[in-house]
Parts: sequence; structure tokens; C-alpha cells
Amino acid sequence: MDIVIHRTQLKIIYLKNLFELIRKNWDCFKFIFDTNVEIFEAKSILINYYRKGDAHASKISDSDFQSFRGAMEWMEEKILNFLS
Repeated sequence: MDIVIHRTQLKIIYLKNLFELIRKNWDCFKFIFDTNVEIFEAKSILINYYRKGDAHASKISDSDFQSFRGAMEWMEEKILNFLS
């Protein structure tokens, strides 16, 4: 999907594709996540699976939301630690 803004082409990448890009280029990203690729992949699968409920306005149980938030907080913490 391409979006044109003020004569500049902006590329859109889906979250699932971003996770796949990171996984395929793990050697470039492993220092950000400070773990093995299997842990990253498990978290990214969980995030992508449960975020569909949010993205598509369907209901999500409290326990599923907690699973999503746990994986998302892990991802956020790893990225913030790397950036600080």
C-alpha cells in the first residue's frame, strides 16, 4: 500500500511484515531485544494475533488482553532500553 503526501511517497508496512523483517535480519536486531530469535518470534506472534481484535473492533477477553499487554510491554521495554 502506498500513500502520497505532498508529492512524497510514504511506504506503509504492516506489523506482521515488520516482525518478519526483524526475524529474517535477526543479526541486526538481536542487540535491541537482548534475547534469542525464538522468544522474539513467540512475542511477535502473540502480539499480531491478539492485536487483530483491536484492529478489527472485535471483542477480546480479559485474559487474552493481558496476554497481549504482557507481550507488548516486553517489546516496548526492550526498545525503550535500547534507545535510552
